Amino acid sequence: MFERFHIDLPLVLGILALMGFGLVVMYSASGQSMAMMDRQAMRMVLALVVMVVLAQLSPRTYETLAPLMFFAGVMLLFGVLFFGEAPRELSAG
Repeated sequence: MFERFHIDLPLVLGILALMGFGLVVMYSASGQSMAMMDRQAMRMVLALVVMVVLAQLSPRTYETLAPLMFFAGVMLLFGVLFFGEAPRELSAG
């Protein structure tokens, strides 16, 4: 079963180390809030699941979907440009 997974183990171990370090830093910076750390840990687990699923797709699939993903990304950028109302500067005081 595991020989069918297309996962680079050193890369995954590096990502896990960075995620662990990030959780420690977040725990320290948030005033030792476990709730914030739990939410971030759940997002990290979800990201790892998505990474494993996407790693199983063939490169041909990505070649086929690349123009559609590019178009969707450009449309999202135009949406932010024309409809986004978030401030784009930091307040100095």
